[in-house]
Amino acid sequence: MSDRYNDDYPTRPAIKAHIEDLTIHQRITPLAHNRSVGYIPNYPNTVFSNLLRGDGADSNTNINITVHAPTSVVTTLLGQYYSFACQAGEEVQNHYNIYVSFKLPADFISWASNAVAIRIMTNDTNTAVTKFKINIYKSGNNTAILTIDDLTTADPAVSELKYITSTQLATGSTTWAAGDTLELTIIPYTVIGETVSLGSTTFYYQA
Repeated sequence: MSDRYNDDYPTRPAIKAHIEDLTIHQRITPLAHNRSVGYIPNYPNTVFSNLLRGDGADSNTNINITVHAPTSVVTTLLGQYYSFACQAGEEVQNHYNIYVSFKLPADFISWASNAVAIRIMTNDTNTAVTKFKINIYKSGNNTAILTIDDLTTADPAVSELKYITSTQLATGSTTWAAGDTLELTIIPYTVIGETVSLGSTTFYYQA
């Protein structure tokens, strides 16, 4: 795990975050009364296993991590990212569950209009080939507040930010307060010969 780094408030206590068993780096940026907390993939050669929170034996998905590769078109456009590709021998579309948990800070008042931004890239616009699915939970509830499916990017060489709005986070009259925890399940799907890539995840709120 890696701690939060904070350029503006270096003495604020660090917190930690978790995507599966992947190590990530967290950043917080004050913007007047707006706040953003972002998570970016970090550390090459990260150990990845489906033993902790994966779907089990049928989730035969390899993970490769690429960071700090300035000559890479993908890295230039996506930043640091994790890429997913199926293992050899898999005949159908495979997926893997990635879990991101964000505890709302003590200064949280409300979500920004665009509350969550997730940077993704898919090699194909055909959702039977590559796509992302996102489930959103409020901690303590086993039922997803919202499911967003069939997310793709228009250009296989250009990443896109996919936004979750404050209105969507209020689905089912859901309310949020400091100390609540938002849980994302980000699910990349791919077939042999194709990849999907996950970059940063950023949460925006009003303080």
